[in-house]
Amino acid sequence: MHFIFDAGTTARLYLPDVSSRNLLEIYGRFPGEIHAPSLVLGEITAAWLAGVRAKLLTLAEYDELKSAFLADVSNGRIVIWSDDTLHNAVVEIQEMNSSMLGRQLEIRTWSNSAAHLAVPRIETSDAYYLALARVLQEANPRDRAIVVTNDNAAWTVARSLGMEAFHGRTCDLGIGHTHVGAPGANFPQGRRCIPCQLDGCPSHFRIDFDGAPPNLGSGIPRQQRTHA
Repeated sequence: MHFIFDAGTTARLYLPDVSSRNLLEIYGRFPGEIHAPSLVLGEITAAWLAGVRAKLLTLAEYDELKSAFLADVSNGRIVIWSDDTLHNAVVEIQEMNSSMLGRQLEIRTWSNSAAHLAVPRIETSDAYYLALARVLQEANPRDRAIVVTNDNAAWTVARSLGMEAFHGRTCDLGIGHTHVGAPGANFPQGRRCIPCQLDGCPSHFRIDFDGAPPNLGSGIPRQQRTHA
């Protein structure tokens, strides 16, 4: 399996968040199979620098995060693709997204529950990650290419285009029902889970890599966009 991490999920491999448990499971099990376009560096450093300006991170911590990411790229744990190789695929993704705007999409989870979501518009930066998933799938049709994102719009558009997509914030909080979202806002039972209780977490959800259900058992996000 190939995994295409977008900027939000890549950033949270290094900076713990409510989605980090799921992301670190993929990261630990599939070294060398995590892919991203080269624009990811600019996007994740912008997010981390925003944390510095908000005094949530120190400059020293920022430097450590950036160094950890660059080390993973250098040792091949994360594979970076030149944006120049993806331009044609990006245009195709944007054209297909434009033609589908406003259409309803039926989404089914691994448990066969269903929801109808309107296909939203994605940003050009999102299109690069979906384009990379498309390129990987076409180059290796026998392998699965799975988009990994915390962004509701990107997840929905990926599914509308027939791609597999896993939402990093998939969780059940130990209440037996799979959700997607942040504690407090989307999980009233999880107000104390910030950033993420990796030890002692009540959630029973774990990615089933052996059974490998479609979309890795991703939950269905709410309709509105949640920025990563």
